Amino acid sequence: MHATENGRNSGIHDDTQKYINDTEWMLTYEATEVIVNSNYMKCEMQRLFGLPFEKISVIPNRN
Repeated sequence: MHATENGRNSGIHDDTQKYINDTEWMLTYEATEVIVNSNYMKCEMQRLFGLPFEKISVIPNRN
């Protein structure tokens, strides 16, 4: 995950955004592991979707 619908729009404001947010939650809930590109995104995924920290792996982007 590089971003979430909530982060892209500073919140969820309409039905389409809610659908995307709910789909992101379901996909991360069902996943065995979620890969993100920063510690910030790891904290964001845990905060937004209630994922356990140990389920989220950080693999930074390479320059």
